[in-house]
Amino acid sequence: MKKKPKRRGKYGYVEFVDKRKLKYDGYDDNIDPEIRKPTPAEREEIILNFIRANSGKSVEVWWLAEKLAVSDRTIQKILKKFEEQGLISRTPVFTDTGKQKGNILTYLGEDKTVKRNELTLRRLYNPDNPCGFRDWHWEEYKFIPGDFDENFTKRDAMFQYDMLCSQRKFNEAKRKKFRSSK
Repeated sequence: MKKKPKRRGKYGYVEFVDKRKLKYDGYDDNIDPEIRKPTPAEREEIILNFIRANSGKSVEVWWLAEKLAVSDRTIQKILKKFEEQGLISRTPVFTDTGKQKGNILTYLGEDKTVKRNELTLRRLYNPDNPCGFRDWHWEEYKFIPGDFDENFTKRDAMFQYDMLCSQRKFNEAKRKKFRSSK
């Protein structure tokens, strides 16, 4: 049985290690984790597609929250929204002692197959990022306007901003290409 992990504040930043970079030689590889930050709309699509693919199976809210690096409450709000829209139904699952251990989530829509150009958990965790999810952290681009010194000049700030714009355009192009594939 999966045990609920202790939560760390990730604020929707999914972190994982690209397993292709591991050496498997028994030594610490010290690999920086990959990050992904789906938008709220992308997160909802991922959850709905997960339910479509696993319709009729028991799912625990904390597991989805852990996979998407958000709070349990965020997942509960999304599930409630889907239920109100008539997209899913939730049936509580209880243990022998009467404690609720999850819900059976059933997709009520017509088409249950997830298409190639839809967002999924597997694609979120794909190191190649075929969907164009944001894969940088804003902290890398933050600065206080007018707060410059010999270590961080106005020119550095302009370069940093150009890098951010370039990264955003690259991810948008990747997302558009992914969405247009059939």
